[in-house]
Amino acid sequence: MNYKELSNVFKKISKWDSKKTKVLSIKTRPFNTIAVFSNIINKTICKNKNILYIFCNREKKYASEKIKELNNFVDGIIESEKLKDNFKYIFIEEISEVTEFYDLVIFDDISLEPGRLRLRPKGSAGGHNGIKSIIAHLGSDKFKRVKFGVGDKPKGWDLADWVLGKFPAELYPQLRDGNTRACEAVECIISEGIESAMNKFNG
Repeated sequence: MNYKELSNVFKKISKWDSKKTKVLSIKTRPFNTIAVFSNIINKTICKNKNILYIFCNREKKYASEKIKELNNFVDGIIESEKLKDNFKYIFIEEISEVTEFYDLVIFDDISLEPGRLRLRPKGSAGGHNGIKSIIAHLGSDKFKRVKFGVGDKPKGWDLADWVLGKFPAELYPQLRDGNTRACEAVECIISEGIESAMNKFNG
Protein backbone atom coordinates (compact mmCIF):
# COMPACT_ATOMS: atom_id res chain seq x y z
CA MET A 1 0.00 0.00 0.00
CA ASN A 2 1.43 3.41 -0.92
CA TYR A 3 0.92 6.81 0.68
CA LYS A 4 -2.05 7.77 -1.48
CA GLU A 5 -3.86 4.52 -0.73
CA LEU A 6 -3.04 4.83 2.98
CA SER A 7 -4.52 8.33 3.03
CA ASN A 8 -7.70 7.04 1.39
CA VAL A 9 -7.94 4.25 3.97
CA PHE A 10 -7.74 6.79 6.81
CA LYS A 11 -10.47 8.87 5.20
CA LYS A 12 -12.72 5.82 4.90
CA ILE A 13 -12.11 4.89 8.53
CA SER A 14 -12.92 8.44 9.67
CA LYS A 15 -16.12 8.53 7.61
CA TRP A 16 -17.13 5.10 8.90
CA ASP A 17 -16.50 6.14 12.52
CA SER A 18 -18.66 9.26 12.19
CA LYS A 19 -21.58 7.18 10.89
CA LYS A 20 -21.30 4.60 13.70
CA THR A 21 -22.17 1.73 11.38
CA LYS A 22 -21.17 -1.81 12.32
CA VAL A 23 -19.27 -2.98 9.26
CA LEU A 24 -16.29 -1.42 7.51
CA SER A 25 -14.93 -2.99 4.32
CA ILE A 26 -11.70 -1.74 2.77
CA LYS A 27 -10.01 -3.13 -0.31
CA THR A 28 -6.39 -2.28 -1.12
CA ARG A 29 -4.28 -2.95 -4.17
CA PRO A 30 -2.56 -6.36 -4.20
CA PHE A 31 1.22 -6.44 -4.24
CA ASN A 32 3.21 -6.74 -7.43
CA THR A 33 6.70 -5.45 -8.19
CA ILE A 34 5.36 -1.99 -9.10
CA ALA A 35 3.66 -1.83 -5.70
CA VAL A 36 6.80 -3.06 -3.95
CA PHE A 37 8.83 -0.18 -5.39
CA SER A 38 6.17 2.52 -4.97
CA ASN A 39 7.16 3.57 -1.45
CA ILE A 40 10.82 3.75 -2.46
CA ILE A 41 9.86 5.93 -5.42
CA ASN A 42 7.75 8.26 -3.27
CA LYS A 43 10.33 8.65 -0.50
CA THR A 44 13.17 9.23 -2.94
CA ILE A 45 11.31 11.91 -4.88
CA CYS A 46 10.23 13.61 -1.65
CA LYS A 47 13.93 13.88 -0.74
CA ASN A 48 14.51 15.66 -4.08
CA LYS A 49 16.56 12.76 -5.46
CA ASN A 50 16.33 11.55 -9.03
CA ILE A 51 14.88 8.23 -10.22
CA LEU A 52 15.52 6.68 -13.61
CA TYR A 53 13.09 3.85 -14.45
CA ILE A 54 14.58 1.57 -17.10
CA PHE A 55 12.40 -0.55 -19.38
CA CYS A 56 14.11 -3.69 -20.67
CA ASN A 57 10.95 -4.58 -22.59
CA ARG A 58 11.11 -2.60 -25.84
CA GLU A 59 7.36 -2.60 -26.57
CA LYS A 60 6.01 0.95 -26.45
CA LYS A 61 2.50 -0.20 -25.49
CA TYR A 62 3.85 -2.16 -22.52
CA ALA A 63 5.94 0.82 -21.39
CA SER A 64 2.98 3.19 -21.71
CA GLU A 65 0.80 0.93 -19.54
CA LYS A 66 3.53 0.59 -16.89
CA ILE A 67 4.18 4.35 -16.81
CA LYS A 68 0.47 4.92 -16.17
CA GLU A 69 0.52 2.29 -13.44
CA LEU A 70 3.61 3.80 -11.82
CA ASN A 71 2.10 7.30 -11.87
CA ASN A 72 -0.98 5.96 -10.10
CA PHE A 73 1.28 4.93 -7.23
CA VAL A 74 2.95 8.32 -6.84
CA ASP A 75 1.90 10.22 -3.74
CA GLY A 76 -0.71 12.90 -4.47
CA ILE A 77 1.25 15.52 -2.48
CA ILE A 78 4.15 15.41 -4.98
CA GLU A 79 3.84 18.32 -7.40
CA SER A 80 3.58 17.43 -11.08
CA GLU A 81 6.61 19.59 -11.95
CA LYS A 82 8.70 17.88 -9.30
CA LEU A 83 7.59 14.50 -10.63
CA LYS A 84 8.49 15.55 -14.17
CA ASP A 85 11.97 16.70 -13.09
CA ASN A 86 12.82 13.84 -10.69
CA PHE A 87 11.21 10.78 -12.23
CA LYS A 88 12.27 9.75 -15.75
CA TYR A 89 11.70 6.69 -17.93
CA ILE A 90 13.94 5.30 -20.65
CA PHE A 91 14.42 2.11 -22.66
CA ILE A 92 17.54 0.06 -21.97
CA GLU A 93 19.21 0.97 -25.28
CA GLU A 94 18.97 4.68 -24.35
CA ILE A 95 20.98 4.34 -21.15
CA SER A 96 24.27 5.44 -22.71
CA GLU A 97 22.59 8.74 -23.68
CA VAL A 98 21.71 9.66 -20.08
CA THR A 99 23.61 12.78 -19.02
CA GLU A 100 22.42 13.02 -15.40
CA PHE A 101 24.28 11.13 -12.67
CA TYR A 102 22.62 7.99 -11.31
CA ASP A 103 24.59 5.49 -9.25
CA LEU A 104 22.02 3.30 -7.48
CA VAL A 105 19.97 0.56 -9.13
CA ILE A 106 17.01 -1.07 -7.34
CA PHE A 107 15.60 -4.25 -8.83
CA ASP A 108 13.63 -7.40 -8.04
CA ASP A 109 15.49 -10.68 -7.66
CA ILE A 110 13.95 -14.13 -7.82
CA SER A 111 17.05 -15.70 -6.23
CA LEU A 112 16.22 -14.05 -2.87
CA GLU A 113 13.36 -14.98 -0.56
CA PRO A 114 10.38 -12.57 -0.70
CA GLY A 115 11.15 -9.35 1.16
CA ARG A 116 14.83 -10.11 1.68
CA LEU A 117 17.39 -7.45 0.70
CA ARG A 118 20.92 -7.64 -0.60
CA LEU A 119 22.98 -4.49 -1.11
CA ARG A 120 26.16 -4.33 -3.18
CA PRO A 121 28.54 -1.49 -4.16
CA LYS A 122 29.22 -3.03 -7.60
CA GLY A 123 29.52 -6.45 -9.24
CA SER A 124 28.36 -8.81 -11.96
CA ALA A 125 24.79 -9.28 -13.16
CA GLY A 126 24.42 -12.55 -11.25
CA GLY A 127 22.16 -13.92 -13.96
CA HIS A 128 19.72 -10.96 -13.87
CA ASN A 129 18.98 -10.01 -17.48
CA GLY A 130 18.05 -6.42 -16.69
CA ILE A 131 21.30 -5.78 -14.82
CA LYS A 132 23.21 -7.61 -17.56
CA SER A 133 21.76 -5.17 -20.10
CA ILE A 134 22.59 -2.13 -17.94
CA ILE A 135 26.21 -3.28 -17.56
CA ALA A 136 26.46 -3.97 -21.30
CA HIS A 137 25.14 -0.53 -22.24
CA LEU A 138 27.17 1.33 -19.61
CA GLY A 139 30.32 -0.70 -20.17
CA SER A 140 30.77 -0.87 -16.40
CA ASP A 141 29.45 -2.73 -13.36
CA LYS A 142 30.51 -0.01 -10.92
CA PHE A 143 27.14 1.16 -9.63
CA LYS A 144 25.47 0.56 -6.27
CA ARG A 145 22.50 -1.77 -6.16
CA VAL A 146 19.67 -2.89 -3.92
CA LYS A 147 18.21 -6.31 -4.70
CA PHE A 148 14.66 -6.88 -3.46
CA GLY A 149 13.74 -10.55 -3.14
CA VAL A 150 10.48 -11.68 -4.70
CA GLY A 151 11.16 -15.44 -4.58
CA ASP A 152 11.37 -17.92 -7.41
CA LYS A 153 8.34 -18.43 -9.61
CA PRO A 154 6.10 -21.37 -8.67
CA LYS A 155 6.22 -24.45 -10.84
CA GLY A 156 4.31 -23.96 -14.08
CA TRP A 157 4.36 -20.15 -13.88
CA ASP A 158 5.79 -17.85 -16.55
CA LEU A 159 8.51 -15.64 -15.07
CA ALA A 160 6.97 -12.41 -16.39
CA ASP A 161 3.59 -13.32 -14.89
CA TRP A 162 5.27 -13.92 -11.52
CA VAL A 163 7.28 -10.69 -11.22
CA LEU A 164 4.73 -8.41 -12.93
CA GLY A 165 1.51 -9.99 -11.66
CA LYS A 166 -0.13 -10.15 -8.24
CA PHE A 167 1.72 -12.03 -5.54
CA PRO A 168 -0.14 -14.59 -3.39
CA ALA A 169 -1.73 -13.06 -0.28
CA GLU A 170 0.37 -15.22 2.05
CA LEU A 171 3.49 -13.33 0.90
CA TYR A 172 2.11 -9.90 1.81
CA PRO A 173 3.58 -9.75 5.36
CA GLN A 174 7.08 -10.55 4.07
CA LEU A 175 6.77 -8.08 1.21
CA ARG A 176 5.46 -5.30 3.46
CA ASP A 177 8.34 -5.81 5.87
CA GLY A 178 10.82 -5.90 3.01
CA ASN A 179 9.25 -2.79 1.49
CA THR A 180 9.76 -0.87 4.74
CA ARG A 181 13.36 -2.07 5.09
CA ALA A 182 14.12 -1.24 1.45
CA CYS A 183 12.96 2.35 1.97
CA GLU A 184 15.14 2.58 5.06
CA ALA A 185 18.08 1.06 3.17
CA VAL A 186 17.81 3.63 0.35
CA GLU A 187 17.65 6.46 2.89
CA CYS A 188 20.72 5.02 4.63
CA ILE A 189 22.65 4.80 1.34
CA ILE A 190 21.82 8.44 0.63
CA SER A 191 22.74 9.71 4.09
CA GLU A 192 25.49 7.32 5.29
CA GLY A 193 26.82 5.53 2.23
CA ILE A 194 26.64 2.02 0.82
CA GLU A 195 29.05 0.35 3.27
CA SER A 196 27.03 1.43 6.31
CA ALA A 197 23.79 0.38 4.61
CA MET A 198 25.24 -3.04 3.76
CA ASN A 199 26.18 -3.62 7.40
CA LYS A 200 22.66 -2.72 8.54
CA PHE A 201 20.42 -4.26 5.89
CA ASN A 202 22.10 -7.23 4.23
CA GLY A 203 20.29 -10.31 5.49
